[in-house]
Amino acid sequence: MLTITHINYIKDLYFSQGKNYNEICKITGRNFRTVKKYVMKEDFNEKKHKPGRPNKTDDLRPVIKEMAI
Repeated sequence: MLTITHINYIKDLYFSQGKNYNEICKITGRNFRTVKKYVMKEDFNEKKHKPGRPNKTDDLRPVIKEMAI
C-alpha cells in the first residue's frame, strides 16, 4: 500500500496536470494497475470484513435438542 503522500501525488498528476495512466507509470515507476486503483479509489477507510454466514445446523438444533430430551 502506498502512503497518502504518494497517492495524493498520483491523483494530482491525473486530475490537476491531466496526465494519463501510462505517463504516471513512467513518472512514478508504479504498475499500471496500481496507478489506476489509486486514481479511482475515493474511500480509503473501507472495511473488508465479510458478514458471517449462518451455520448450517441452526435449523436442526431445536430438533436435535428435542430428540436428546
